[in-house]
Amino acid sequence: VQCFFVNAPSFEFEMKQVSGMVKVPQSVLQRQVRKVFERKLAEAVVLPMRVVIPLAPQIERELNVTMLRCPRPEGMLRLEVLSADNLGERRSPWLPNRRVHPDPLVKIFVGAEEFASPSRTYTFGPSWEGDEGAACWIRVFALVQNISFQVLDCSHTFYLDPIGEVAPQSMLSLMRTLPESQGWLPLAVPEEYLEGSHSGRADGGRLRVRATYFHLEETTALPWNGGSALIFELRCIPDMPQPPLARGLKKLVV
Repeated sequence: VQCFFVNAPSFEFEMKQVSGMVKVPQSVLQRQVRKVFERKLAEAVVLPMRVVIPLAPQIERELNVTMLRCPRPEGMLRLEVLSADNLGERRSPWLPNRRVHPDPLVKIFVGAEEFASPSRTYTFGPSWEGDEGAACWIRVFALVQNISFQVLDCSHTFYLDPIGEVAPQSMLSLMRTLPESQGWLPLAVPEEYLEGSHSGRADGGRLRVRATYFHLEETTALPWNGGSALIFELRCIPDMPQPPLARGLKKLVV
């Protein structure tokens, strides 16, 4: 049996009482707890991660369980962050009446995977064209899997301040939205950041990206600076010794 979520599931919880902790606004604490839950859940059962449960001991010996846990992707999606504009001024956390320029970077979220672009300094309209650090290859297991973008300000020392995000949409919808494989996507600020210290808005801001999809066959060459990319698949490692802790955990799970 193969178990996984195509997209990260949504869930609701309510914090009744918090004691013995530093006084923190409950909304902030609840948001941070939610992020931890979502990350741990994604790392366990959201594509490309999955759980395989053999129903009988002989099945694990006869079948290639490795291929069930790590199947070959349907294709590869190359995403490139090209530029952004109209990001808007930011409020200084120390001087609320002072407006400052952001140091933006872009994060891309696909299932359990996360990619980040390099940051740009002190600009409302950053550009990443020609920067390979702002491009990533994503394994595609289902074109209905959601993809989202988030623009963050990294000018603060201890945290990343949200500037805006692109609403999650499926890979198929994204590629249909972009004319000639590239285009502008509108940015909006999540509702939870519209109040308090995160009130600098990026409504009207835009993010320009390029998306190129390659369907994988038994022999597929992917363009990379005029050449090709070679994809290696690690099918299995036979007779690999298992650490004592892992053996104990396996017995515990069973």
